[in-house]
Amino acid sequence: MKKSVHAKTKKELLDEVEQLWGRLEEAEETLRAIRSGGVDALVVSGPQGEQVFTLEGAERPYRVLLETMSEGAVTLAPDGTVLYCNQGFAEILKTSLDKVIGASIREFIPSGEEQRFEALLQEGQKRSSKSEISLNAMDGTRVPAYFSILPLPDGELPTVCAVVTDLTRQKAHEEIVASERLSRIILEQATDAIIVCDRNGTIVRASLMAHWICGRNPLMQPFDAVFPLERPSEGDGQRTALSFLEMREGKTITALEVRLTREDGRTFYILLSASPLRDELDEIFAIVVTMTDITERKQTEQERERLRVEIPLNP
Repeated sequence: MKKSVHAKTKKELLDEVEQLWGRLEEAEETLRAIRSGGVDALVVSGPQGEQVFTLEGAERPYRVLLETMSEGAVTLAPDGTVLYCNQGFAEILKTSLDKVIGASIREFIPSGEEQRFEALLQEGQKRSSKSEISLNAMDGTRVPAYFSILPLPDGELPTVCAVVTDLTRQKAHEEIVASERLSRIILEQATDAIIVCDRNGTIVRASLMAHWICGRNPLMQPFDAVFPLERPSEGDGQRTALSFLEMREGKTITALEVRLTREDGRTFYILLSASPLRDELDEIFAIVVTMTDITERKQTEQERERLRVEIPLNP
């Protein structure tokens, strides 16, 4: 005997449809919250449709901490999918969160560093692992970064957590330090006196030879006060001073013979060269002066001339 089936009334059908619409709206609201970061889960589209991955233990205090830290924080699935990242990581990549979450981290790894990153990711699934790896930012620049990866074995997936530090400023600082070190080595080992003055004539750099020639510390002193230079004498035997103002006019001076008389009375004969340094607007911001000590050679020439005058050749 067949069991009778109760036919639903129109009102019952309408109530059931309304309930289904309510559940659908609730599900869509949840998905929107997940995508916006309001819920600790992620929807990833794949061949089997959309899958929801929940992130356990992401309590609000820790979320606030992650969102306010300056470093980048990333949670990665075993295949490299970004399950979560904070604003700091998005800023490192110079893009928005929605362009990173759900994407593969491999999209941001530069060519040539893929193998090193794969090794880091595999190692990070087992134990703490660290390495310096660059990232391709969305504006086309390459960002040097330091990855510190830890496994998260308690989740539904063998996910890993990575803290990413932007090394751009550190690298720039290292380059500056290296440049300063190179400049210091050049100034210390140069056989000629090398002086760098700002546009006002204040000495801001000076080699060891420059210190020796002037007989004191010339740094942060006016060039004309430390190096009172005189041009060669003209026909009347008078020498004229060579002022720093002449050097900053923009003309290059090459191998000009000058004389320097120090405060202790010691005299040097010098070949001087000077050239301006210009900025991107072609404005002079510094002057580089080099001095070659030719005192010994000059004294030899003077002695030969004296002997020639005192002991004339026989007619």
